Amino acid sequence: MGTTHIPDRRQRPSFIPNSPLVRETLIAFGLIMLCWGFYFFTRIVLDFVRVRDVLGFLPGRLVVIGVGACLSLCMYAVLRFFWGRSVWLTAALVVLASTVTAIPFAVFNWWMITTFSAANQPLLLHSLVAWSASVHIFFAQSVVLVAFLYARQLRQREADAIQAEKSQRQAELRALRYQVNPHFLFNALNSVSALLTSRRVEEAERMVDMLASYYERALIAPQAELAPVRDEIEAQLRYLDIERIRFPDRLEVEVVLPEALEQALAPTLMIQPLIENSIKHAVSAHTTTVTVRIAVSKLADSLVIEVSDRCAEAPDASARAGTGTGLNNIRNRLAAVYGDQAALEAGPVAGGFRSVLALPLRFKESQDESLLRG
Repeated sequence: MGTTHIPDRRQRPSFIPNSPLVRETLIAFGLIMLCWGFYFFTRIVLDFVRVRDVLGFLPGRLVVIGVGACLSLCMYAVLRFFWGRSVWLTAALVVLASTVTAIPFAVFNWWMITTFSAANQPLLLHSLVAWSASVHIFFAQSVVLVAFLYARQLRQREADAIQAEKSQRQAELRALRYQVNPHFLFNALNSVSALLTSRRVEEAERMVDMLASYYERALIAPQAELAPVRDEIEAQLRYLDIERIRFPDRLEVEVVLPEALEQALAPTLMIQPLIENSIKHAVSAHTTTVTVRIAVSKLADSLVIEVSDRCAEAPDASARAGTGTGLNNIRNRLAAVYGDQAALEAGPVAGGFRSVLALPLRFKESQDESLLRG
């Protein structure tokens, strides 16, 4: 079956520029044109009320609005240049910018009337009348533009805060993950040492090779928060292969992973402390066969990952009731990734110990969403 390409809905359309400054300027220009469009509409309505030649005045109105829009853009450039000052300075700048910008607009208005009509208006008188009629337009626009700049600043600060929180969370997750790998390496080297002590040199060499292969995969793997649960289980099977060399007659592994859940996402290295817990407290502590079971299932909208061990000796697992560093590490990572939407339950069961992870069921974006509905 062919692969269906699902476009990224978050991808920006090609006609939207990538530069934040250009996008901001285009939005400001849109706001300016909206204000001048309202002004144009009111002038047309007044022409109708005064029974004027609306079509005859239309070209002149459009030219005046064009000049006004250019002046408004210049006013926006000044506001943008001095942006970031105190509130009082910004307020004074709004008044000053709108007052000054209205002057050339009023003079141009006088020039249009004296040039293209029979009226002969005195420059000072007509310009003063036109200035008093237009200054409120530029003042209103400057207020709108300042509000827009404040909104953009607020959104940027929110984005910066979210990014800072995300970076902090990623740093915390990395720190928690780095607590896992050294612990695993310590256990693995102890296993190699035990093999060498018992003169099982070939097995020790094979374990070192497998350990190198495991870390090669771990180092080149993408350092993502989440990964398909199938990949995580495959990584842990490599670890169990290493431990199986140390305990060839005492370790059995069972894996239950439905095909429909193979691409479900889980935090990387999340189940490794649970498996290490079974190796340390069950396999290495008893002489009979211990079965380590990894089972993945779906419960409502949750992904359930169960790691358990059972032994015929029915060991006393009460000492493993979930207060260890590894389990606390997992709970901290769950809180960092999912908040209160995930949980870990761990405790003794008949013949062994069981840990159950309940995570929000999520898939890669390209995964068929029908899997979520089951």
